[in-house]
Amino acid sequence: MSRLATISLTNNCFLIDITKKPPNNKAGIPLIKIVDHMCGGGFTDIVPPNSIAPFETVSWTSEAKDVRGTEGYVKYSIGPSGVGGTGEVAYIYWSNPLIDKAHAKVGVSPGDIIEPDCDFNKTGDGNAFPAAFCAFQAFRTGSGSGLEGPDASEVIFDLTTGFFAFATFVSVEHVDFSFTVGPTPNAMTQCAQLRGLSLTQGFRAIAPEVHSLRTWMRLPT
Repeated sequence: MSRLATISLTNNCFLIDITKKPPNNKAGIPLIKIVDHMCGGGFTDIVPPNSIAPFETVSWTSEAKDVRGTEGYVKYSIGPSGVGGTGEVAYIYWSNPLIDKAHAKVGVSPGDIIEPDCDFNKTGDGNAFPAAFCAFQAFRTGSGSGLEGPDASEVIFDLTTGFFAFATFVSVEHVDFSFTVGPTPNAMTQCAQLRGLSLTQGFRAIAPEVHSLRTWMRLPT
């Protein structure tokens, strides 16, 4: 039985140019690939591109080669590394095993400090990194759960790491994950929407362990 995973990634990263007026005041930022790695299976002829232009959506597909299914990850620098870059890194991990649920994880870190979820000897808390403010964030695309089709799942947002995590309800032969990398929202309603949360329950009902709105929104304190 085959296993396939298709990842769609939209680059919505930009900075506001205060010297220009809307709508021409957005300076787009490219995503530059740092690494891609397959821990199980391999890429088809559709591979992660070396760069993703501002406001461009790209896709790639991996497939199983044995009973382990397909599993891999990719990292993209938000802007060029070094001078002129943002210093932030987007991380996308996915897995579609033969006998278990498909799952994925996305996040942005302040530097290339995310420890991959496979083929890596993790230290400490694994892929957790200091809860520092990032100007950009990776999140699901659209109003769904990050999975296309009938196998949508609940979204888990980890305040500690800034990751969104997903898992299908059932084992699927071909799963489609759809993500966007873009500016961290500065509005509470947008922040809640991206996390799959409803503000009609009241803030304490959806985040009882958080004592600061700024912390929950991952804004600088």
